[in-house]
Amino acid sequence: MMKPAQMIDALLMCPYVLGGSSMHGADCWGIVELWYSHTLGIALEDRAGHPPGHDGMQSGFDASTQWHPIEAAENDCLVIMRAGRLEAGHVGVFYDGHVLHSGEHQGCTYQPISDRWIKSKITGFLKFNE
Repeated sequence: MMKPAQMIDALLMCPYVLGGSSMHGADCWGIVELWYSHTLGIALEDRAGHPPGHDGMQSGFDASTQWHPIEAAENDCLVIMRAGRLEAGHVGVFYDGHVLHSGEHQGCTYQPISDRWIKSKITGFLKFNE
């Protein structure tokens, strides 16, 4: 297991790869999988049944029972963000006032949740059912 600060440092070197979930390349959900696996010891459900990209993200959350909504961000929760017409088209992990997420143009980043771009995209927060 890695400490959160170590994991953040490692993931900031990770390039964006659609459908990826390794330190060599990950999309936004891949970053979530890596975080949960390496910092919390939780293996998340396989997303093989969902197409990659924004539509797969939406269909995955629509079908999942592993997450429940919470009112405000807490460490290790998911930050659900709008992408195009989808309310749950992008996702990141909240930790210490920041959102760790990966995007096509910048790879993995760790941005303050107060960042104007992040704030304008947030549609909710989810916590994993343990």
